[in-house]
Amino acid sequence: MSECGQASRDATFAFSPPSGRERAWIVLAWTLYTTGVSALGYIVARAALASAVLPPTVKAIHLGTVALCTASLAWWWTRPRGGVIAVELLEHEVLLARSRFTARRSRVPYTAIHSLSRAWPAPWQRFFVGVTGRFPFGFRPGWFAEPAALERIEAALRGRLARSPRYAEQLAGIDRRARIAAMVAAHPPRLTFVLLALTTVIFILQWRSGSLDDFVELWRLGANAWWLMSDGGAYRLFTGIFLHAAWWHFAANMLSLVLLGLQLEGLLGAWRFGLVALGGALGGSIASGLMGSRPTVGFSIAIFAMVGALIVLNLTRRSDLSPPSRVPLGLALMLLALQLALEQLVPRIDRLGHWAGFFSGALLCLLLLPGLDLARARERPSRWLRVCTVGLAAAYLAALGQAGVHAVRSDAASVLRLAAESLEDPRLPPQIITALAWGFYDLPDASRAELDRVRDAAERVVAREPDEPVYLDALALLEYRLANLERAVALERKALHRAPQAHFASQLARFEQARMDARGATAASMSRSGAVLRVERSAGRPRPPSLWVEFDRPHPDGVQLDALLEAEGELVGLLRVRLGAVVRDRVRIEPLSPDLAAALQQASLRVVDVRAGEGRLEPASLRRHYWAMKPEVAALPSWREPDFGRR
Repeated sequence: MSECGQASRDATFAFSPPSGRERAWIVLAWTLYTTGVSALGYIVARAALASAVLPPTVKAIHLGTVALCTASLAWWWTRPRGGVIAVELLEHEVLLARSRFTARRSRVPYTAIHSLSRAWPAPWQRFFVGVTGRFPFGFRPGWFAEPAALERIEAALRGRLARSPRYAEQLAGIDRRARIAAMVAAHPPRLTFVLLALTTVIFILQWRSGSLDDFVELWRLGANAWWLMSDGGAYRLFTGIFLHAAWWHFAANMLSLVLLGLQLEGLLGAWRFGLVALGGALGGSIASGLMGSRPTVGFSIAIFAMVGALIVLNLTRRSDLSPPSRVPLGLALMLLALQLALEQLVPRIDRLGHWAGFFSGALLCLLLLPGLDLARARERPSRWLRVCTVGLAAAYLAALGQAGVHAVRSDAASVLRLAAESLEDPRLPPQIITALAWGFYDLPDASRAELDRVRDAAERVVAREPDEPVYLDALALLEYRLANLERAVALERKALHRAPQAHFASQLARFEQARMDARGATAASMSRSGAVLRVERSAGRPRPPSLWVEFDRPHPDGVQLDALLEAEGELVGLLRVRLGAVVRDRVRIEPLSPDLAAALQQASLRVVDVRAGEGRLEPASLRRHYWAMKPEVAALPSWREPDFGRR
C-alpha cells in the first residue's frame, strides 16, 4: 500500500451499517423512552391538578399512537446507509459525526479537544472525544466493522496532536484526564450496587406488605416526619430514604443512583462517596424531618446530594474531568431550573429535603477535596475518614434494624394514634390532618373521643381554607362516621360544587343514600322531594330508555335535582339535572350519555335533593351530569348506626 493510501486510511473512519438486531433494540429503546415520558407527563399533570387529565381510554389511545409513531420513525431513521463517515482527520481540524444514521458532521479544531477517554465497563463502554463548549462525541466499539477501530481513532488523534509542539501542554492534560477516566472505568462501583441492592430488597418488602397504596403503612415502616418521632422515632431520619411511594418513584431513583454512582464513586472512591451520599442524605432528612410539612420517603435526597457533589467537582476540578463526569455547566443549570419548575407543579415533592440534601452533599464534597488527587482517589483514605464513613453506615444499619422491629410490633392503629398526638400542634400541615381523617374513618375501634378530636382538627382546617374540596371531603367523612348525616351531605355537596369529580359525587351518593334510608324515604315520594324521575324502557325493539322528570309545581327561577341510581340495593351512580325556568309538570331529559343510558337499563332512580332557584340558567335550558360510582368508594362499608359503647 502506498504512503498516500495509508495516510488516507488512517485519517478516515466509517461506521458499519446497523444489523437488524441493533435496529430492533434501538426501536424498542426509543419507543419505551417516548411512551415513558408521555406517561410521566400524565402522572405529573395528575399530581399537579389533583385530577385525571384525560379518561383512561383516551390516554391508552394516545400512548399507543405515540409508541407506534416512534417505532415507525425509529425504524426509518435507522435504515442501513453505506459509507457514513464517523471521523475524518484534516490538517487543522477533525470532522466528527454525532450519529451513525446521518452524514452530517461537526468541525472541531484540534485546539478545542480537551479529552480522549473511555468510560463505563463493557459491554456499555464508550470512547468520548471531549470538546470545549460542546457536548462530547461518543463512539461504541460495535459501531465499527474493525474490532480495534476505537484504538486507531484515538491513536490517530493523538498522532495529529503530537505533530506540533504547540499541542504539547494540551496533550499532557488529555493524558492526565485519560488516566483518571481509565481508573473510573476499571473499578466497579461496589458501594453503588450495595445501595441499589439494599433499596431494592426494602422495596420488595414494601410491595409485599401493600404499603405502596397505603400511606399509613408507609408511616409504620419508617417514613420521615417530625409528628411520628414522639415515641423515640429518631431512626426515621435514616430510614425514609430507603422507602418509596410508587413503582415509578423507585425506578427513577434507582436509575439516577446507577448513573451518578458510576461516576461519583469512581472519582472519589467508595469511602468518600459513601460519606457524601449518606451524609448528604442525612442532612436533607434532618431538614425535612424536623422542619418539613410532609412525610419524606425516597432516595432522591441522596441523589440530590450526589448532584451537588458532582457540580462541586465540575467547578473545582474541571481540568481533571472528562466525559461523562465533565458535565456542561449550562446543562446542570438547566436541570436545576427544571427541578424548580417541577416542584412548583407537583406540590408533593419534598423541596426542602431535596435542596438540603443538595447543599449537604456539595459541602461535604468541598470538605473532602483539599489535598485530594483524583488519580489516587481509590487508595486507602485517612483513618478519620474511614471512621466517619463506617460510623455513618453503622447508624443507617441500626436505624433500619430498629425500623424493622417497630414495623413487626406495631400496627396501623398505633401509628395513627401516635400521629394524632400532634393534632393540636399548629405546625401540623392540613394534608396530614386530612390523611388522619381518612385513617380514623377506616379505624374500626376508634373511640368517640378520638373521632371528635380529629373532627375538631379537620374543622380548623376547613375554617382556614373553606373552599378546598379535599378538606371538605375529609370533614364530611368524619361527620358521616359520627352519624351527623345532614352535615356530611352538606359538606360533600359543597365539595362537589367546588370540584365536580367522580370521587366527590360517589361520596355524596353514599351519604345521600344513608340519609334517605335513615329517614325511610321512598323513590316515589313527591311530597318530600317535589320531583320524580321516571324511566321508560321499550319492551320491544332494543332502544335506549327515555328519562322524564315530573314536578308538583312550577319553578320559574330554575331548579336543580340530584338522584341516586340503584340496582338491587347497590349504588350505581349519581345524576344531577339543572333546568331553567320550569312551567310544565313533565320535562324529558335528553340526550342521554351512553354510560347513563346503559345504567338506566337496570337501575332505579331515587330523587334525594331538589333545590329551587339553583339552576340559574336560561329559560328552557337543560344540563345534566352523570357520575358513575368510583370502585374504591363503592367498596367502602355501608353506613350503620355507630355503637361506641364505653370506648
